[in-house]
Amino acid sequence: MKTHDILKRFAVALSIALVCLSMTACIKTDHHHKGTLDGPQANNLIAKWGKQLHILDVRTPEEYAQCHLKGAINIPVETLSEKVSSLPDGPILIVCRRGVRAHKAYHIILDAQPQRKELYYLNGTPTYNEDGSCNCMTFK
Repeated sequence: MKTHDILKRFAVALSIALVCLSMTACIKTDHHHKGTLDGPQANNLIAKWGKQLHILDVRTPEEYAQCHLKGAINIPVETLSEKVSSLPDGPILIVCRRGVRAHKAYHIILDAQPQRKELYYLNGTPTYNEDGSCNCMTFK
C-alpha cells in the first residue's frame, strides 16, 4: 500500500472520529447542563413563571422544616427516583443547600423524564436569614 493511500485512509478515519466526538459533546452538553442556573438566572426564572413555577426542595425533611422557600415542595433526593412520576407538570426549579443535591436531582428527573422541557436547578445557595426565615428572591 502506498504512503499516499495510507494518509488518505488516516485522514478519513480521523474526520469520522472528530464528527462522532463533536456530536457526542453536543448531546452531552445539551442534555446535562442546560438547566443549570446561578442566582440571578434563578431570580429571572421565578419572575418569568411566577406561581406556575414549581420549586422542588430536595433537602432532608429536617432541613426543610428549619426553613424553605415559600411554596416549595419537599422530596429528598434520596427518595426522588421513587417519586418522579408524582412530580407536577410544568416548569420546575430544584433547590437544595448549595446545589450538589439539586444537580443530582436534575439528572434523576431528566433520566426518568427526558421529554421534560422546563427543568432547572440552582447551582448556588438560597439566602437563609439568621431568624430561620428564607428570602426566596436572594441567592448567593
